[in-house]
Amino acid sequence: MADMVDVAAALADVAAAAAGAEVLADEERRHRIEWPCPAGMWEGMTRSGPWHAQRVRRGDAFVDGLRDDFLAPYAPQEPLAHNPAARLLVLRKRRSGE
Repeated sequence: MADMVDVAAALADVAAAAAGAEVLADEERRHRIEWPCPAGMWEGMTRSGPWHAQRVRRGDAFVDGLRDDFLAPYAPQEPLAHNPAARLLVLRKRRSGE
């Protein structure tokens, strides 16, 4: 995994330089999200989270039809947690002559 990070950092430097910028920060950010139960996660993600786009695109009937299959492997009243990650890149445009 460290090799992938090195490659990603090098590509960010090259891309920034090609665009006339420099990389000030290149970090992975993680945070834990805890849900009271799997159904709560489903509702949150499909009503106001990143999966809401599927509701808009395919409609409520389609998304609601996936609910039971999603919930099947989980205990109904057990808390559920996940740790999403994102890459944070901070760039600064170089001034003329830098």
